[in-house]
Amino acid sequence: KEDEKDKSVRFECLDYAVQEDAGFVEIGVVRETGLHKIVSVAYATRDGSTGDAAVAGSDYEPAVGKLTFLKGEKRKTIKIKIIDDDEEEPDEFFEVALSTPVEGTAV
Repeated sequence: KEDEKDKSVRFECLDYAVQEDAGFVEIGVVRETGLHKIVSVAYATRDGSTGDAAVAGSDYEPAVGKLTFLKGEKRKTIKIKIIDDDEEEPDEFFEVALSTPVEGTAV
């Protein structure tokens, strides 16, 4: 169990805000410990679940992938394209989830 805690990965910040015309948002993911090992974690976007939900394909481009932290790496980013349109809209939200840790990575 101690080795599992040794490789925890988390979002750098829990909330990000960007203007629709920003073009993209970069979401920071950090490794807190375990710098002596290679660690991987999967990520995926999903439409918001509360309030004004952003919709993949019309508000942002869906993203799925894997981040691999090499030995000594502390930070990675997930870059998600924001789709700009001419509509006047309230603030909209989508989510990014980390999952499928490799070799006991805690998320």
